[in-house]
Amino acid sequence: MFNLSSYLEKFKNLKDRNSDKTILKRIILEETGVNVLEKNINLFKEKIYINGSSIQKNIIFLKKQELLKKIKEALPDSLIKDIS
Repeated sequence: MFNLSSYLEKFKNLKDRNSDKTILKRIILEETGVNVLEKNINLFKEKIYINGSSIQKNIIFLKKQELLKKIKEALPDSLIKDIS
């Protein structure tokens, strides 16, 4: 027989992606000085996609490793491995 509570258990730990975007925005601003709007941050699988000017993207790319380290510290449960 199917147990509904055990099925729903996997949804218990789902997180709100908007709160992650707020944290990512703060980390990017602190580390690079680039103010990225939350609507310009997209999370898909293991990657962060930044929509912005090429200057913003270049600054973020130059500090990519430091950003990924800070993101891992702030969001230890996230699977983010790359910024694009």
